[in-house]
Amino acid sequence: MISRIYVMPKNESKRVNSYLIDSKLSKKDLTTLAEALTNPILEKYFINKSPNMVDFSYAIEIGYLPGVTDNVGQTVKEMATDLFHLKKDSNFSVYTSKIFFTESRKLEDVQKEALALYNPLIERAYITRVKSGKINLPNKVPE
Repeated sequence: MISRIYVMPKNESKRVNSYLIDSKLSKKDLTTLAEALTNPILEKYFINKSPNMVDFSYAIEIGYLPGVTDNVGQTVKEMATDLFHLKKDSNFSVYTSKIFFTESRKLEDVQKEALALYNPLIERAYITRVKSGKINLPNKVPE
């Protein structure tokens, strides 16, 4: 099962960290992992639920291309392995990305903004419209 954890500052932000978890963790374990990824004084988390981003038109997700080492993802995997006493070779993967929000109304403008946010040699950009304040990102392992 694939789950997504969003972590963002408590005050207004144009940026969210996303952790795509490919594992059979229970809802309780996902909550424990989200709490470990979050500084409760400064940040809040959402599990499989989009944060409410009503002031924005588009979301730009920047993540690593397949085959590129995701160091933060590896660290989160090690942290979860320790937290839940998983076997080192367990079927557990974490893919991280950063999500940026823009108020631009035209897709062409958003595509230009995205070009400045990532390195196409090692990263990918996925642009989606924010509808009714919700991010519409697929819960799909990067391929």
